[in-house]
Amino acid sequence: MNNMRRHFSILALILLTGLLYLACEREDPLLKAAKEHLVSQEIYGMYKDRQAVFIYDADKHQLADNAEALYFRIQNDSQNTILQMTLDQEPDLGKKCLMTIDAKGLSGIETTYSVEVIKIDETKQVLWLFDQTGKTGFVMFYRF
Repeated sequence: MNNMRRHFSILALILLTGLLYLACEREDPLLKAAKEHLVSQEIYGMYKDRQAVFIYDADKHQLADNAEALYFRIQNDSQNTILQMTLDQEPDLGKKCLMTIDAKGLSGIETTYSVEVIKIDETKQVLWLFDQTGKTGFVMFYRF
């Protein structure tokens, strides 16, 4: 009887361990790959599905930001092509914040919309943000 109880206890422990493993959150491999690709990008701009949607070109564009680093803009000289990204707060690593995108003259991008983004990395002057829902990444100039 003790032997049977011991086997049942071991089986229950194995089952419980398996259920805990299955209950743990695992990152979607496609999201993980998109984030890894984004962090490898060093050119400011917007990326979707591992492709550049609109990126900064020093020969064609100007950069602008504010002292609080909550606003970042890429535009051409005539200002008929603009990508402006505004954050509602200074982002913390791994935390969500709201980004408002204002675009002009960019095909495939709504004129104005907001998305929740997660700060996935930063260096001295670059900030990487990711919208998990739209699988869209943003690389911004960052002062801090």
